[in-house]
Amino acid sequence: MTLLENLEQRYEEDPDGLAENLCNLLAALAASEAPAGWNWLTEAARELAGEFPSVRSLRRECRMTGEGSLVLAGRCRIPELTGEADAFSDEDDASASGTAHRDGRPVPLQPHLPGVEAFARRHAVGCGLPDPLVEAVARAGLLHDVGKADSRFQSLLRGGSPWWVSDLDLLAKFPHMPKTRAARRRARESAGYPEGGRHELLSVRLAESVPAILPRDEDLRDLVLHLVASHHGQCRPFAPVVNDEAAPQVAFELRGYRLRWSGPTGLERLNSGIADRYWRLTRRYGWWGLAYLEALLRLADWRRSEWEEAHDAEG
Repeated sequence: MTLLENLEQRYEEDPDGLAENLCNLLAALAASEAPAGWNWLTEAARELAGEFPSVRSLRRECRMTGEGSLVLAGRCRIPELTGEADAFSDEDDASASGTAHRDGRPVPLQPHLPGVEAFARRHAVGCGLPDPLVEAVARAGLLHDVGKADSRFQSLLRGGSPWWVSDLDLLAKFPHMPKTRAARRRARESAGYPEGGRHELLSVRLAESVPAILPRDEDLRDLVLHLVASHHGQCRPFAPVVNDEAAPQVAFELRGYRLRWSGPTGLERLNSGIADRYWRLTRRYGWWGLAYLEALLRLADWRRSEWEEAHDAEG
């Protein structure tokens, strides 16, 4: 009998037996050698088996979520797998920027931006979007990380070190980012970067500083700014509160334009336009339509990051 066979009936009539089967499965997975690319499964099974060592403890946490679906959620954070950086973490600016070339080379910001733009355009074209939407998604890809030009963010990428030279040295990702929460906190404090800081909020303000770099059409301009703001899951509809009164002036050269912003972004304010823009776009594209457009940019960012891990990031 497989674990999922007659799952709903067994969950109701013999929960202890079902929990015992799951305990045995976790133990077997934890002790097995995972196929290539599946190390996470062995690691997750090992963590869950340690957190729920008995049938009774496991039974309390099992939940049916629908016919044929059983969920067991652990409280432990799975340690980083050796050699398998989490390229898709949105937890904070540090963890979202800690992957780079597999040989340990950093990823410069200047080639990363058009690289994401190209992937975003390819995805949008492949999904059959009309040309104006294709170009809006692509433009969001070009602008999504310009907020990383903040000198404090560049210091954070380097573990809190202030020793970086000029705009030519701006990075999108750095391979030696601190791995633990405590180390990231120390690096952030050393860099002077605000707690809870989000580079995408500064990206929005920098993009707004040069109207010519945004679409002329008001609806498309709204879409570009929202996609930039939300590409790590924020601003749906509210921006996080970031206390950053000491924010410096930031300037960035892009496609012949000089983007500038000075001071805190203030996007957490109810009158900042972030929430209003989200609701306008939701009414225009629908709940799922807007999420679909957001996904095109997020996937483009991920795919470019994957490509950068395996290739020369200048390409």
